[in-house]
This record gives sequence, structure tokens and C-alpha cells, in this order.
Amino acid sequence: MPIKGQHWFLSDVQPSLLLTLAVVVTVVAVLTVAALTGLIRAVRDPIGTYRSARPDNARLRWWSVVFIGAVVALFWLRSDPFVAVAFTFAVILGWGLISTGPWIVAGLGRLLARRASRPATFLAGRRLSDSPHSAWRAVGGMALAAFLAGFVAISLPVGLGNVSDYASRANHLDFVVPSRSVDDIAHEVASVIRTENLDADVEATAPPFWLGSDSWATLSLTTHGPDSEIDRARTALTAQGLWGPELRLSDDLPTVWMVQDGIIVSLLLIPIAALVALASMVIGTVARILDQRGSLLALSLSGTPQSLLIAVQRREIILPTVLLAGVASIAGIASGASLGVVNPLNPYTLTTFAGVMVIGAIALLLADLTMRPVLERVSTDLSERE
Repeated sequence: MPIKGQHWFLSDVQPSLLLTLAVVVTVVAVLTVAALTGLIRAVRDPIGTYRSARPDNARLRWWSVVFIGAVVALFWLRSDPFVAVAFTFAVILGWGLISTGPWIVAGLGRLLARRASRPATFLAGRRLSDSPHSAWRAVGGMALAAFLAGFVAISLPVGLGNVSDYASRANHLDFVVPSRSVDDIAHEVASVIRTENLDADVEATAPPFWLGSDSWATLSLTTHGPDSEIDRARTALTAQGLWGPELRLSDDLPTVWMVQDGIIVSLLLIPIAALVALASMVIGTVARILDQRGSLLALSLSGTPQSLLIAVQRREIILPTVLLAGVASIAGIASGASLGVVNPLNPYTLTTFAGVMVIGAIALLLADLTMRPVLERVSTDLSERE
């Protein structure tokens, strides 16, 4: 697994057994304390807890704005301006999607309830608008995976196209010399190449854009073969007096490493995000049914058919998933486009989107198969009545 231009192995990145156990124990302890804290408050003062319970309104949290601002500011201080701009654009769009997810779900629910022509659509719209956060928790993982897929689908071919270009420019040395002496210096460089038996070529090119082409020129020495050739060339030229601030290793080499690291991280991130999205949709769907078991049981006792409740649950899963995944994909594509322009009909982009669509279909199918027995038990068992 090449990172920073070097190959890393499993032993380099694998955490120790003690650290893994410590993390597991810490996570379980934090979750247990958080759960017990809420339960103790409810046991001590159930009426007060019920009265102080806030409605499930979809609104932004001020602390999330502060957190994202701090992350962006830190990245600007530690990164290249171009990378920082792309990172800021991606973070703002991603955070905006996550922050406005419940609001989008609530708006979708109100729209469905207002324009519904079937009972299942009307009930699904009302339930989405009444409890947008629980619906968002079920589909939020898929929205995040769609955002990452959109970003990677555009940035991956851009990065793959730039790697070869950057790599070809990274294996040369540049001399910025007066144009009147470019021929003499070129002969000196060629003599050093022959003497040291270097596999390299030298040619005259245009000077940097801030220098006039009538007074200045650039001699580019391009090496072939292993990476050590460019070090040998620089050492030999320096020993012959051809040195100074104009003799440099191309600045594109760190950029090559950064682009390659981005490609590797993208390929590792997409499968992880897809698995998280699949698990979160199944778990979130079941949790939403259990959380609303009182209203589901009331609907069942009022004569609502079981088939209608199943149709309502399907709409509550499918419609927000399609809408939010579409919005997230567009946001991800816009973020990836900040790194470069690419034809969207390339194999990498199409394969990425096809894979995410397959994962989404599998997640919807598993959620549908999982929620049926849970919904049947909740809507028929009177012991679940609150």
C-alpha cells in the first residue's frame, strides 16, 4: 500500500491488540454512561422528562458550524492553497448536506402529504414530516456514501490523469539561464552527461512566465531509468560549477505523492462507506419502527391493513433515499469538479456510480426484508402499546 511515495505493509498500520481493546472498552463505556444518564433522569422524574422533551424539529446546530469552521481553518494553515480550496468546498457541501438532511426529509414529507393521491403516500408523508430525524438516521449513511461516490467518481479520473503528467515533470532539473548563453551552458551540460555516463537528455524550453523570453531561457535536463539518476545528475552538475538557486528538483514530486495518496484513500474509503451505509439503513429502519411502535399499533387497532403499513414503510425508506442520494451525488460531483474537469462518461466514474447503486439496491432490499417481521410484531402485539 504505497503512501507518501513508499510502500507500507499491514504491520505498519495495524494497531496493537492492547490499543484495540482499549478503544473497544472506551466506546462501550461512553455509550453505557450516556444511556444510563438518560434513563436515570427518566426514572427520577418521568413527568418532568416528558414535559421537557423537545419536538423533533429539523434545525441546524450552532456548534456544528463552529466545529466545521475550526477544521477548515486548520486545514488552510497546514496545506497548500489549491488543496485547501478544494477541501473547503468539499467540507462545506458535505456538512451542508448532513446538517440539512432532516430538513430535506421534513420538506419531502410535507410535500408528499400535500400532493398524495393514495393513503400509503399520505401516511408516509405525515410520518416523515413528524419525525424527520429518525428517518434521516436510516438514510443518512447512504447519503454520505453517495456524496463520497460523487466526489471520488470525478476526482479519481482527474488524479489518475495527473499522476503520469506530474511524474514526467518530476524527473527533470531546470536551469534558468540568460538566453545569450544558453548554447554554451547546454554544451557544458551535455559534456557532463557524457563524462558521467548519465541516461539523460537536455533541451531548451521557455522560461518561467514571470521572465521575458527575449532575455531568459530554461534548460531542462530529463533523466531516464531509476530515480537515482536525477540525484547523480544534480551531484555531477553541481561538482562542475553548474549550481545555484536556478538548479532545483521539480516541485511536482510531492504533488505526485499527494495525488497517489488521494487515489489510494478513495479506493479504501468507498467500500467502507458502502458497508456503513448498508448497516445504518437496516439498523435505522428497525430502530425507527421500534421508536414509533405506539403510533403503528394505534394505526393497526384503528383498522389499517398490514399491507398498507408495509407500503407506508417502503415509501418512508425508498423516497428519502432516492432524493438524498441524488442530492448528495450532485454535491459530491461539484466538490470533485473543484480539482479538475473530466468527461463524466469515463469507466471510473460509471463504475463508481454503478457500484453505489448496487449497494443502495441491496440496502433497500435488506431493510425491506428486515422490517417486515418487526413491523408485524409491533403492530399486532398489544404489549407494545404505550
